[in-house]
Amino acid sequence: MVRYVTEDGKCTTDIKRCIGLASTMAGKFNKIWKAKDVSNTTKSDHIKRLLCQCYCMDLSDGVSVKNTKGKIPTAEMTWLRKILHVTRRDRIKNIDIRETLQQKEAIVDKIRRRRLTWFGHVSRMDERRLPSRAMYCYIKGRRKRGRPPKKWIDNIKEDVKLMELSIGEAINL
Repeated sequence: MVRYVTEDGKCTTDIKRCIGLASTMAGKFNKIWKAKDVSNTTKSDHIKRLLCQCYCMDLSDGVSVKNTKGKIPTAEMTWLRKILHVTRRDRIKNIDIRETLQQKEAIVDKIRRRRLTWFGHVSRMDERRLPSRAMYCYIKGRRKRGRPPKKWIDNIKEDVKLMELSIGEAINL
């Protein structure tokens, strides 16, 4: 699987590509979405698999739909609405759609959980291994002026903060 990362270390191109490929596949499954003999649970499980490539993506951008963090849930909800034959004009809340399809976890939450799983795996590694060294390394040099780029460990800190833990507690867990 080819990953596209830009010079500044962002995955925006890769996320757009991933969602585009998943949308193409979702379009090819229109007969399945419309089929009455296929259960909605099976259909929603299939949607989770469509976005499985996005699990390791960087969700460091803001919440708006223009940014990567908003594109994944937007695509997911579009397909879930398609399963239920509901449009946005029907003004049904996302929570209600998830309850109807018995979806407990959003894609973004799953990405967060898997990222924390990987963090736990890397933090238990021997310090001589490359992923462990990369996580705690310091690169010498000067960066461009402006806001510093968001690092992977910053995402981990946000995820841990959402779980109301400290980094030390997360490493011990």
